[in-house]
Amino acid sequence: MFDDPFIKVLAITFVVLAFIFGFILFGYFIYKYNRTGSKKYNFLTYFPFELNGYRRHASSSFIDVSLMIVTYLLLIVPVVIFAIFSNLPSSYIMLAVYIFALTIFACLFFTKLSAFKLHVSFACIFVCLEVLYLLLSLTYYANENSAYVINDEVRIIITIFIVLQIIFEIILIVNPSIKDWAKKVRIDAETFSRPKYNYLAMLEWGTFLNFLLNYIVLILVSFF
Repeated sequence: MFDDPFIKVLAITFVVLAFIFGFILFGYFIYKYNRTGSKKYNFLTYFPFELNGYRRHASSSFIDVSLMIVTYLLLIVPVVIFAIFSNLPSSYIMLAVYIFALTIFACLFFTKLSAFKLHVSFACIFVCLEVLYLLLSLTYYANENSAYVINDEVRIIITIFIVLQIIFEIILIVNPSIKDWAKKVRIDAETFSRPKYNYLAMLEWGTFLNFLLNYIVLILVSFF
């Protein structure tokens, strides 16, 4: 979509930086959790907020928050660049949905199950926003009359990829393991027993993974 090589390099640079900081952030949090927790962190069992050591390690709170803010901003910048230089109304709509979704996930990082209704509300909103973003992507990028993708072969690849993302999200939403959610028993304000495969945690992390996969589509649209 973009002919200017500088814009392409700029966009891909921020994507790479975002993922580097993201790996550092999650690696750092997992390391701290595994060092202080009785069990190792498992993305299929534990929630995003349980990985956040902000309240458990006051001495390192500044580092925690700084890494989160930098990663958050770096994840947003490539989408902002895409919206500005494509300069299409639909790109700004998708940008708004994207930022809102990422912000909601950030809220999940700080919302414990002691605030159960709020936590579930954030999770539902996050899933809905990701589904909305995927539908918008499919509508705008797969449309042969769209200004985003000129190459027909690339459009087909993008369409297939987005459809697979939608299927993955549907699988997360209708996951049969939802029946195990009833096994979750509240012990006290901060501690919960849970099944080995925690449906809600899988939904949150799986949707976030799907959210990150949107960058692949963004790169394909930007470069082709």
